[in-house]
Amino acid sequence: MNILFLGERAGGSAEYLRQSLLHLNHTVIHIDASQSLPPIRERFDAIIISDFPSAKIDAAGADAISRQIRDGTRFLMIGGWDSFSARGKSYAGHPLESLLPVTLSGEDDRRNVPQGLIVSIDSSLKSHPDAAELLREPPPVICGYNNAPPKPGAQVLVWMNPIASDGNTVRFLERIPLVVKHGSSVACLTDLAPHWCGGLVDWGGRRLSLAPVEVGRAYPVFVQFLLTA
Repeated sequence: MNILFLGERAGGSAEYLRQSLLHLNHTVIHIDASQSLPPIRERFDAIIISDFPSAKIDAAGADAISRQIRDGTRFLMIGGWDSFSARGKSYAGHPLESLLPVTLSGEDDRRNVPQGLIVSIDSSLKSHPDAAELLREPPPVICGYNNAPPKPGAQVLVWMNPIASDGNTVRFLERIPLVVKHGSSVACLTDLAPHWCGGLVDWGGRRLSLAPVEVGRAYPVFVQFLLTA
């Protein structure tokens, strides 16, 4: 795939996703979160937004992205402090809001969960090769997410099960959608880089060295799942 990746910091948080995409043999053009979106002059198979301030995508950029999504390009927004409604408004009211498979409140939607949430692939997807591989691994725990419920008609691909413990007993609270899809648009409501991602970055028994970062072997599989499910 030819992928446009907007957000995170080059040499830092961006490398978890960027290096995984390169490991998966995708071509990646990365725009750092400190930059504004330049004119889009080529066709992409997927456009990923992760912690990229909405103010850095002007009307022309939003229109160019929207046209590609309408033509079948995969659109993936990943959670974080500058994704979805984030610290307040952010993509709520932005031209790209209508493309998302989740509803934005326009208020601070960040949720820190120190006791964690267990990632759970929906069992209906077990025939998908990447989902099947992930289901064979013990699930990881994440520590935060953006609270954005699915729009009517959207499909939940992955859930998160909140953990509650008093130090002696552990119980699970009602599960919450984590990955939501509608058409070619996907929302992953947690970050794919520390700190929210918790154990997600270490998912899988074997380590992969993707300089300058290390990830668990299942982490790139999850990234591929987000691009193909």
